[in-house]
Amino acid sequence: MIRINDDTPGNGDGSFNFRIKVWKSSIVLPPPIPAIPVVCQSIANNLEGLQNEMQELQNELSTAVGQAKAAIVVQIHTLSQKINQTRLQLDDCINKNKIS
Repeated sequence: MIRINDDTPGNGDGSFNFRIKVWKSSIVLPPPIPAIPVVCQSIANNLEGLQNEMQELQNELSTAVGQAKAAIVVQIHTLSQKINQTRLQLDDCINKNKIS
């Protein structure tokens, strides 16, 4: 964190310089995506389709009103359960068919 010790903040008077030196990478990379075995690809494709459908429903929800909004919320809940089940199926398939 960098802070400025200014006796009159906001008056636009003065200047400063500073240098930052980084010795270690501060970039945090996400964990690698596991390779999806060919036998699990159809499950992965299904999961991707469900996630795309969820995105579309969430977009619709942002503009929906009244009963239409309530119906979309129910669809999102049902789809969320399908996504979770499919994700578990994919994880199970990947674990059973790990690529060495």
